[in-house]
This record gives sequence, structure tokens and C-alpha cells, in this order.
Amino acid sequence: MAFVNFVRVAATVTATGGASQAFFSDRSIVGGYIESIVYRRGAVTTATTTTSGISTAAHINIRGALSGTPIFDGTATGDVTWYPRAAAMGTTGNTLGYSSAATPPVIPVPIPIVNERIRVEFTSGGAASAGGVHSIIDILYSGV
Repeated sequence: MAFVNFVRVAATVTATGGASQAFFSDRSIVGGYIESIVYRRGAVTTATTTTSGISTAAHINIRGALSGTPIFDGTATGDVTWYPRAAAMGTTGNTLGYSSAATPPVIPVPIPIVNERIRVEFTSGGAASAGGVHSIIDILYSGV
């Protein structure tokens, strides 16, 4: 029987400028394949203003906490959903693609994660805010 589930990473980013800060999922993924990442940038509201949250130039690196398996490495440009995939490789280490006269596109394959939490690292998150900037990252995964 197949299933779809998620783990959540609740991040309160307090690092400024190019400093980095790491957060971990609320529980481990027992076993499955990464399906999507739902990123909500967050905002800070005070009595007088609401700031826009984590910088749109913030760099996000998402990996398996123990294995270091890469899941996502990119820039957070706002609230977004990503569907990360790895490149299929042949037995000799070459990237597999579809047959085509033009440059063949890479064949995407699911990213497996087994018995580990997810690590999310932010760098270049922007200016500091009192109490930090809250952000939510939900990682959806499936398995059988």
C-alpha cells in the first residue's frame, strides 16, 4: 500500500548578512522518496509594521541530516513549491538522457531518503529582526 506524508521544518532565522543557520525536521523520514518542498517565506509583524520576511536572495540548502543526500540547493524567491529530482546515471557514472538529435534532457528520478531527519540551511537571510524571521518548510514524501 502506497502512502504520502510530510515532515516540517520550522525555522526562525536570526542570522544576518551572509551568515548561515541550520534547522532540522520535526521527525525522521522512515523511508520514502521526496515528492515536493513547500516553502513559506514568513513575515515579521510588530505593532507598527510588517516586514517581508526572509530575503528573496536567501540561499537554501536542503539535505538528509545524516547521509548528506542533496535534495535542494537554490534561492528562495518567495513562497514557492519545488519538485526536486535527481539525474539518472548509468553504471559508468554518465548522466542518462532521452535519445534526441539535440542535447538530450536528463532523465529525472526520485530522491530516496531512509531513516533520517531533513536539514535545512539558510545563508544570506537578510537583516536581523527582533525574535527572528519565522519560515515553514514542508517536505512531502511517498513510499510503499
